[in-house]
Amino acid sequence: MLTTSYIQGLSINENRGIVFTDGQFVYKCSDENESEKLFPCSSYCLQVIRAADGYWLSDAEGCIMKCNEQGKILKKFDFKSEGKAVFKLIRTDDGNLWACQDANEKVIRITPSEEVRFYGKDKGLTSRLISLGLSSKGTVYGGGMHDTAYFFRFDNSLDRFVNLSKPLKFERNIDLNVNDIACLGESEVWLATSFGLACYQDGKIERKDLQQITANSIKAIAIDKQGYVWFANNKGLHRYRNGDLMSFDTKNGLPDKAIGYRCLLTDSDGKIWVGTFAGMAVSPVLSQPSKTQKPILRSVLINNELIDLQKSGTLEANNRGVFSIRISSLEFPTKNIQFESRILETDSIWRIVVNDGFIILSGFKPGKYHLEVRARQAGNFINSDPLICEFEITRIWYERWYVIGLGILIILVLLRAIILLNSSRLRKDNLRLENSVQERTQEITIQKAFIEKQNEHIVQKNEALSLKNRELEQAKENAEEANRAKSQFLSIMSHEIRTPMNAVIGITHLLMRNNPRPEQFEDLKILKFSAENLLSLINDVLDLNKIEAGKLALEEVEFNLLNLVEGIASSLQYKSEEKGNTLKVNCDEVISQFVKSDPMRLTQILNNLVGNAIKFTAQGSIEVRVKLLEQLTNEQLVEFSVTDTGVGIPEEMQDKIFDSFTQASSETSRKYGGTGLGLAISDRLAELMGSTIKVESEQGKGSRFYFRILLREGSGATAVNELIEATEAFNKEKVLLVEDNRINEIIARKLMEEWNLTVDSANSGSEAVRKAKLTQYNLILMDLQMPEMDGYQTTMLIRKLGDEYSNIPIIALTASSKTDIQEKVIIAGMNDFVLKPFNPQELHIRLKQYLS
Repeated sequence: MLTTSYIQGLSINENRGIVFTDGQFVYKCSDENESEKLFPCSSYCLQVIRAADGYWLSDAEGCIMKCNEQGKILKKFDFKSEGKAVFKLIRTDDGNLWACQDANEKVIRITPSEEVRFYGKDKGLTSRLISLGLSSKGTVYGGGMHDTAYFFRFDNSLDRFVNLSKPLKFERNIDLNVNDIACLGESEVWLATSFGLACYQDGKIERKDLQQITANSIKAIAIDKQGYVWFANNKGLHRYRNGDLMSFDTKNGLPDKAIGYRCLLTDSDGKIWVGTFAGMAVSPVLSQPSKTQKPILRSVLINNELIDLQKSGTLEANNRGVFSIRISSLEFPTKNIQFESRILETDSIWRIVVNDGFIILSGFKPGKYHLEVRARQAGNFINSDPLICEFEITRIWYERWYVIGLGILIILVLLRAIILLNSSRLRKDNLRLENSVQERTQEITIQKAFIEKQNEHIVQKNEALSLKNRELEQAKENAEEANRAKSQFLSIMSHEIRTPMNAVIGITHLLMRNNPRPEQFEDLKILKFSAENLLSLINDVLDLNKIEAGKLALEEVEFNLLNLVEGIASSLQYKSEEKGNTLKVNCDEVISQFVKSDPMRLTQILNNLVGNAIKFTAQGSIEVRVKLLEQLTNEQLVEFSVTDTGVGIPEEMQDKIFDSFTQASSETSRKYGGTGLGLAISDRLAELMGSTIKVESEQGKGSRFYFRILLREGSGATAVNELIEATEAFNKEKVLLVEDNRINEIIARKLMEEWNLTVDSANSGSEAVRKAKLTQYNLILMDLQMPEMDGYQTTMLIRKLGDEYSNIPIIALTASSKTDIQEKVIIAGMNDFVLKPFNPQELHIRLKQYLS
């Protein structure tokens, strides 16, 4: 071993010896097999070969350099723009330098005059070369990376490469790669491929049978002066010729069995130079190998009985017997002897004897067999002549034909006796069965008459059941029709009730904004509170109907959770103080400020729970608690609870309070008011959000309602602060108000004129289209429910008036629920919608959004 470094490349010059590199330095070897460090490399060196007046180097950065004997760079060729590392160099006797570069589809040639040429598809190379070989007469060969383009020869007269690839018929899952090339004369070229060892000869390519390592990838190859092919794979170094294979590893002096790509060569003295991951190694001068002595037969056991080999000729045992044969060799040292065996009649390959010359044979069919055993000494030796041991297998006695025949005869006699005995018993059984059959036939006749009578009764019952089924189906259809009628009735009534409610709430807002007297302001607050309670009742009935019909869908928007909870508490603070209660909010600081869920439905649940707590508590306290239970990836499990010190709920009623129109007692509705819908709707909304509302209560001591939901964490980028005061005035923008209800028109007009907007009205869809043609409005408020032509049709006609009408914001005014009209509004061409009765702040926000 000459060095302990990872060898990257080596080359030979018959006049000037071996040179190699470990990437950091360039070394040369003397005749005494001692290495000498020549000079350091300026970059990470991959290849070094002799030049006429120095050295050629290639590096991992894509450069080729010419240096003098001291390592000074005389000339540098930069091929970084063509590819990556230059990993293979060869130099022909006429001074041409050839190079393979990673990621470069072309091979590089530098002429003696230092002219650079590239050879790619236009020069016959139909795949990228990863190896180069040189014959004794200077012919250049190339190894490629494709099943149909893996072997090329350079034709000097044509100045191009010729494809010599031939189909190789063996199974593989990727293309064939040729990693290295070695030439034996001009007619025999050996290829180190990714699927084993191949030889090109007389225009044919054949993969060699290497027994267990036939398909292993070969990294490097060389041929010594004795004609032996040396190659390296992941199992070490191997020598091959005419089917004879010898393997070497660290036991034979290699510093490491891992050998670098293309790091193997032989010199004229017959020495093998090997560049491994742990340094450079060189063999002594190799002569013609010697033949190992023929092995001898030491002992034979047949069924654990020792056989006298002096008296015995052919070994003999039955087909159930076991041969235990021990082989030894006269060679020394015996520890390096490898034995191989085969059965001449059954085996096509030699098998290694792994147990120190101990062979066990069994399971043979009758016949004569010949066991061949050969030995091989480690080092420069070939296999011995085979030891031949003849043995004969006979059939065991109970498998012989006359024993089997006698057994069959005995079985036939026994079967005959059994058949005669069984026939006698069967005759007796038949007679007994005939008597039983006659008796049973009489019983069956009686049963048949009974069954026929039962069948007539069943037919009558089936007819009655069929009539009943038809009645039930009719009842089902009637119930479904009634349910549809109920849903339609609720939808119509909600719209009809919302329309006057819009007037009541709107007029109340206007009166409260006109500085009423203090006693009038209190009356207006009561009127506003009562109208909003009536609207809440309408919403509860509609929500319950939608939940039962499966039509209520949840949204997922980003909102400020703390603002939502504190806003609910603030809106109910007045009612709490009226009953002498204290209302406080307790929210964990670790909960994300911005979360994603349905804020409207969460508000509805908490409003109901806090409103109930206030209703059933007097001179007490109510706490709204928001607690983090578990932090997950991008999600938080949060518990919402409302605790009061009120009247409490009897234990027997705690399971019933979540039913529709049900309260804790018959006196509750009379004493406290309410319909019993709030908890039913809240519980169903919680179920839609993946939770359940639970209650802990003791009569006279208060109650605790709580539920847990999973909230996704938000970024805050899209959260909207909904508590904006509608006080900012506009700049006389023109608004067209399309509304067929006179009261709604008056309310909306007064609000918008207070905000410094110029308002024009239209009482029908056709009037709105006509006014839109005459005046260029900045925004249109569109009522959806109008006679003759509704808001959807009107909007579509306005959008068709021309390109200048496609960008006018149109906001829908509707008493219908958001889920009923949201999709239809977008399809009709509207930009947004406001629910009636509308909140002045919400209307101001929408107008500001589209007029700013």
